Amino acid sequence: MIEQEKMYTGADKTIIKRLLGYAKPYTGKIIITFILLLIISGIEIYLPVITKTVIDNYIEKSYIAVKKGDVSDRIASSHKSYSIVTDSLIYIPSEIITRGQNADLRKAGLKTDLKLFRFNNEDRDVLENNGIDYIDSPKGL
Repeated sequence: MIEQEKMYTGADKTIIKRLLGYAKPYTGKIIITFILLLIISGIEIYLPVITKTVIDNYIEKSYIAVKKGDVSDRIASSHKSYSIVTDSLIYIPSEIITRGQNADLRKAGLKTDLKLFRFNNEDRDVLENNGIDYIDSPKGL
């Protein structure tokens, strides 16, 4: 009769010890590779957020609308050449507002949820044809 080979159902401890013995000289490289793998995976997960930020703030220029107040007047005056002031709102390009200024506006209750994007007549036609509501921007924007 032919003798059947022993079948391993799990990891044999002696095989793992031998493999780890071969890997021991490369421990530092293995650790660095694992850390780089984690960093690259994190960047790949965060990539859509980076893309959204770049498109919203730098490629497709957008403005945030803030209510008039001491804080918003101070921020608008520091960015006078970029900001547009109307009777009730101030429109400031979103890419020039710092996190601190954003937090100040939020604390003062002056920040609105309104975000404006510039578009041309062709874009306006597409919006109207698809039944998407839009508001004409104030003059100068």
